[in-house]
Amino acid sequence: MLKNIDLSKPKTQYFLGLALNIIFLIILYSFATSYKNLQIPAGIYQKNIWGYSDVMTYVGPALNFVDHNVFGISNTPDHLRTIGYPAIISFFYYTFGKNWLLLLQIFQSIIFAFIYPAVTATIKILLPDFNNKLIKIVFIVLCISGAYFTRSAVVLTDTLFILLFVVGFYLGLKTYITKRYDYLLLYLILIAASALIRPTLSLFPLLNLSIGYWVAKKYCYSVKKTLVKSLFVSIAILCLINISTVRNYLNYSFFSPGSVIGLNAFEYLSKKVLIMEGNTDKYNSYREQLDMVQNISVKTKMRKAIMYQTIKQYPISTIKVLGINTINLFLSNNLLSNISNYFGYEWKAFKNSGYPFKISKLLSCFTYIFMFLYAILWWLFLLKLFNLWKNKDYETLLILFILFVMFLIPAILTGDGGSRFRLPFEHILFIFGFSTIFNRTAHNSSLPGAGLTWANGN
Repeated sequence: MLKNIDLSKPKTQYFLGLALNIIFLIILYSFATSYKNLQIPAGIYQKNIWGYSDVMTYVGPALNFVDHNVFGISNTPDHLRTIGYPAIISFFYYTFGKNWLLLLQIFQSIIFAFIYPAVTATIKILLPDFNNKLIKIVFIVLCISGAYFTRSAVVLTDTLFILLFVVGFYLGLKTYITKRYDYLLLYLILIAASALIRPTLSLFPLLNLSIGYWVAKKYCYSVKKTLVKSLFVSIAILCLINISTVRNYLNYSFFSPGSVIGLNAFEYLSKKVLIMEGNTDKYNSYREQLDMVQNISVKTKMRKAIMYQTIKQYPISTIKVLGINTINLFLSNNLLSNISNYFGYEWKAFKNSGYPFKISKLLSCFTYIFMFLYAILWWLFLLKLFNLWKNKDYETLLILFILFVMFLIPAILTGDGGSRFRLPFEHILFIFGFSTIFNRTAHNSSLPGAGLTWANGN
């Protein structure tokens, strides 16, 4: 019976992904420790693993909206986060009351399973000359890696953003391939929704232009006409992804979708460098200065100025911190860290983690194995980039470059690394990494509509 299951079919992928999400959720609700760590960090659960995370920065504004019709604190709008995910939380809280969390987790388990068929659809367009073996291996490894199912119960934006972005990216390709306005409308809606979930799409107008250019080159369309059309689409996207920026400007004269980037620039990069240099007092002094400033626009500029000053003053320590961030970002894994955290375990001691994790040597051993495997995967990815350059496939390289800069560079500069920040790029890494070890097949006839031109090499 198992032999008859075709893992390359989108419907099969969805239902297997759904089963994985639901089974994992049931397991987490079946054990005392994991059940405790599933809950919102409030009341008796205040000191669970999410008590030291960003969860309440989304839940707080959401519950405040139910009471005060404002995403923020009391009648003061929040400038830290975009309002997309808090809006979803408030809907579930308002509709389902005390059962909102469980139903939100079930809802996320249902919709997050769509990521797998969306990735498959993207593969069929980006790499049409590869057979179903690549699709199957990418699906299997995405499941085994725990990139998505381990986060189906988490009340954070990561996986929802990925779902919207992956489907939106696919619709962007379909828009230019088929020239259909219904795809264009869905494309714009999903990218706008993605930007309301997380403010990390500042380069998407450029990515949209590169998508249009890629389609024009691969499908032998007029480059000039396609780029003109994609320019108008990019202008529309630029407006849509800045809805949160307009909100913050109207409330605070602060021209940014959120203040979290400036906050992270100070709290992660500057703080780490100063502590590495033994200047904790200097960091605390900066904190005191920032606490005295009420204007968020001024405070954000100060945070960024401190970061630039710190980088200039301590270049060696900055390089070390960025190197550590890069290693954590590139090599850490979702499967072991996410599952073990629910049960109160970590693979090593982390400073200021807050939660009293137990350290497991066995977990440490498997973590290093996963790090080694990810190092190999990145090497394969680099080989793929070299092959693309060698074959003068500059349009594909441009898309990959923009995706890399848009998602991974900010995570290195203003984040603490870790697999969570790599998630938007995970499927890209798997697709192009594993494509290095698969042979191309004869012309693939599964391309939609105008894609037949690309498949036939005309």
